[in-house]
Amino acid sequence: MEQKALIISKQEEIQNKLALINKALNGIQTVNGKTFKTNGMFQFSPAGTSINIKEQRNVHTLIEMVSFLNAKQTGYDKAAEEMELQTYPQFKWCGNTTEDWKHDIKTRISVLTSHEKKETLLKAKAILEKYVTEETKMLQDLQSIDELIGFKEVSI
Repeated sequence: MEQKALIISKQEEIQNKLALINKALNGIQTVNGKTFKTNGMFQFSPAGTSINIKEQRNVHTLIEMVSFLNAKQTGYDKAAEEMELQTYPQFKWCGNTTEDWKHDIKTRISVLTSHEKKETLLKAKAILEKYVTEETKMLQDLQSIDELIGFKEVSI
């Protein structure tokens, strides 16, 4: 009897962990759906080679882009101050504001880091799913069917 109680307890624990993993996986999918504000083509110099942020895999390079933009923005603002300008055009790099570039770079970093997290979560899910009993799978299927046809939700 004690072993059966332990198995039931562990099945509940597995289901709770699987629910958390699925919730985290759904959150990762929303990260991938973010839109970019720029065309994604960044250059460190006006006539330099373009780097496509949307395809960049090196986080170091993405951080360097933000550092570069910060320096350019600071220099621009300081120059306007030295010229004693009260109002002046907003700083833009390659036709976009620093904020737009930073948004896109942050989005890309989120996608890169979420990919790693997704792989880890999928591995954990595969391990846990090996231990789900046939009875629990059946209850999950019944719950899914009830949800599909609009019956009251049944808890597992």
